[in-house]
Amino acid sequence: MAQLVKQQDEAEQQRIEFKTVLDQLVLANEENRRLREERDRSTTEPSFVPRADFNRVLEELTRDRDEARKLREEAKQEARQRVIDNKERESFYQTMLKQQNPQANANITDTPFE
Repeated sequence: MAQLVKQQDEAEQQRIEFKTVLDQLVLANEENRRLREERDRSTTEPSFVPRADFNRVLEELTRDRDEARKLREEAKQEARQRVIDNKERESFYQTMLKQQNPQANANITDTPFE
């Protein structure tokens, strides 16, 4: 029972961590959308921008996009690893339970806790 409570606590902590990463991605997406809208507004007004300024802004946008992509990939990879770790932990707990109480094996299923 304590193990189940511990697993539930760990799952809740992982959900909170995932929500934090997701919130960061949402903020980055909103910032990118704001920058796009500013860029779109500025392109509707005829104006001249020095090439050096254009290149600098383009580099910043490219860097921001690459950073957001990297964060998104890292978040996906971390989530996949947490799933793998949880499955391994569940398998270990099930094996330990079966070894500790062989008579109760009929009550223990091989399906992981959901």
